[in-house]
Amino acid sequence: MTTEDIRLLILPGAFLLILGMLLGSTLAFRFTRREMWELREQLTAQRRRH
Repeated sequence: MTTEDIRLLILPGAFLLILGMLLGSTLAFRFTRREMWELREQLTAQRRRH
């Protein structure tokens, strides 16, 4: 394998990795926001119970 072959393998891999990270972070951000809302609701409900 030459350095050119390695470079050709790394570039698309890095691109896909960055793309996946961006997609994952946006999805996780939306999901965690919803989860945080639910957690906050649960905490407030527990406080009201006490």
